[in-house]
Amino acid sequence: MRRAHQEACVRIGLPRGDGRGASRDEGDFRGPPGRAGDAADDRDDRLYPPTGYKQTDARTSFFYAATGITPAMAMRLTDIGSQYLFGTKDGNGDWFDGAKTYKVVLPKGIPAKAFWSFTLYDNQTRSMLKTPQKYPRAGSQAYPSPAAEVAEDGSTTIWFAPEQPEGVARGIWIQTDPEKGWVALMRLYSPTPAFFDTSWQPSEVMPVQ
Repeated sequence: MRRAHQEACVRIGLPRGDGRGASRDEGDFRGPPGRAGDAADDRDDRLYPPTGYKQTDARTSFFYAATGITPAMAMRLTDIGSQYLFGTKDGNGDWFDGAKTYKVVLPKGIPAKAFWSFTLYDNQTRSMLKTPQKYPRAGSQAYPSPAAEVAEDGSTTIWFAPEQPEGVARGIWIQTDPEKGWVALMRLYSPTPAFFDTSWQPSEVMPVQ
């Protein structure tokens, strides 16, 4: 059954059975150009084009991960509301593999006036990734897991790995399942102008040897 599911996904353009995968349409909603890792975001209104017709491919991709949609999710509302960044591939252009270790560096000044968080999801079920860690998240809040630690230079590094890397605090590690693929969702609550003008950007999510 699993093999049949994966083969069906490949036929429709979702390699390795990845559910919340990258859209095949470059006109779809996505992050800043020139990055190897696939990322989709809601910085603009491509889901709601001024032409009057619907971007059906973009909506199909979006609705695999979300059950509702509203223009407010793509409006430039600084200091209120929320914005989201999806990650499906690493900086080499490869799909996230739960058996590998990755890290992403968030530069100083994360553009969230209220709070921010990273959450991992199973790329086939769309549910939060189920691991012994229980809460597959990291963020600025200290609940339900410890708050992410900030480095001396003001940056924050988040790790994704099946086992907690040596010397890495719980607050900056999210456990993965070595038998599953995953996708990441970064939420920014009360996003600041630096998010919308892209003057602040996270690093690529890169594999660590």
